[in-house]
Amino acid sequence: MTDFLSYWRGTNWSFDVLYILPFFLIIIRGVSFYLYGRATDLPPMLSGWVPWIGCALQMGQQPLNFIQNARQKLGPIFTLKVLGQRLTFVTEEEDIEVFFNNPDLDFELAVHKPVKNAASIPPEPFFSNHFKLHSMMKGYLAPAKLEPLCKRLNEKFSWHVKKWGESGSGDLYKMVRKAMYAPVVEGLFGDDVLPTNDDEYKTFEKLFVQFDDNFEYAAQIPPFFLKDFNSAKTWLMDKFVTATKIAEKAKLNNGAETLFQTLIKTVDHEWAPNFGLLMMWASLANAIPITFWVLAFILENPDVLAEVRKELRRELKGLLFCWFISFAKISLEKLQNLELIKRCILESIRLRSPGAISRGVEKEIKIKDFTIPEGDMLMLSPYWMHRNPKFFPDPEAFKPDRWLQADVKRNIFLKGFMPFGGGRFQCPGRWFALMEIQLFVAIVLKSVDIDLLEKVPDNSLLHLLGVQQPETGLMVKFRARASTESRDF
Repeated sequence: MTDFLSYWRGTNWSFDVLYILPFFLIIIRGVSFYLYGRATDLPPMLSGWVPWIGCALQMGQQPLNFIQNARQKLGPIFTLKVLGQRLTFVTEEEDIEVFFNNPDLDFELAVHKPVKNAASIPPEPFFSNHFKLHSMMKGYLAPAKLEPLCKRLNEKFSWHVKKWGESGSGDLYKMVRKAMYAPVVEGLFGDDVLPTNDDEYKTFEKLFVQFDDNFEYAAQIPPFFLKDFNSAKTWLMDKFVTATKIAEKAKLNNGAETLFQTLIKTVDHEWAPNFGLLMMWASLANAIPITFWVLAFILENPDVLAEVRKELRRELKGLLFCWFISFAKISLEKLQNLELIKRCILESIRLRSPGAISRGVEKEIKIKDFTIPEGDMLMLSPYWMHRNPKFFPDPEAFKPDRWLQADVKRNIFLKGFMPFGGGRFQCPGRWFALMEIQLFVAIVLKSVDIDLLEKVPDNSLLHLLGVQQPETGLMVKFRARASTESRDF
């Protein structure tokens, strides 16, 4: 013991400490780097306890609530370490402009890896084709060009709602999905290009639901970890290879190309089936749940339902809607006059928006007092932004009348509302989506009486990507309106 004490009291003590001190500092710095970031002006971070995995396990249980809890704990700008990636969230209204318009933030950088996992499109063909595809879709689905699609969907929506029968009961979500699928697919891809008859639909529905349910997870991890997703994707890709060949040989619809035919000519030919699969997912995966929510919220609020029926009676007076008639004709002009239904759609989107959207940080940027380093994924949550009481008082309530302050006919929305993303790559199909939802809701409520048999479900807290899904189904009973009721209510 004496020798030991003598050693530490001796002159060699300072030399040894000086010798080993740098190694301790390196270790401490490494730990600090992992736990807190590379600089003191980085946002506060939750990094979890397991290297690389980070917060993924905790976040995966209820991601929407996890984000909100992290905000309350860390402040309005914070970083989460998830599966080796730094996700930096901005949560205040003044950050919206930076998120959508800063030139050092890139949409394509944020989505190319998910696209590779979900649709087997490598980075090079994605980057070389995405801009062309986005521009084409933006032009094809522009408001001035929607009348032919509106006419086509009129007949098809009416026919498929008729197939519900004169009366019965069912899960409203499944009823909406089945009635919307074939009309949207045939409207955008053409008749007899993809499976739409009843027998084929059963298989398609099962596999598309598998694909859609796992899309968010497949976007983050290699698909071979997800057996159901991988088998569904393989089946769907085979269908799209065949669909591409059929569409190329198909005649023009009234002298015009379908959106899918135009897509085939726009992108590199070998990747047309892959981009076609993505386009189908984008056209159905968000429109169907939002249509369900619009109907559910209207039916849940008798006063709103009464006003919607009054609007339909006023604006669609004289049009015949009934279960034994296979079509109705609501022009785009008449549809635009159904402003209350549109307000209900916007309010439903506000309440059930995506949990998060992202941009890749190409070059280090400053937001407030924080540095966001190159390589981060900058995240923004429309779901929580749309619950900001500064812009949306009583934010959890379904209040279509809050949109009276907007000009919904001219698509001028409320401040703080970001339903379709923003910036250079804002959703190119947003005007088509609003039109198809508004048209479907009008046809259903004009021709069918629906009663809820149970409480409208909450949204599932398990998803960040895309419109929020219902936690459970919603059983309803329905009765087709007689023709006189349809005309005069």
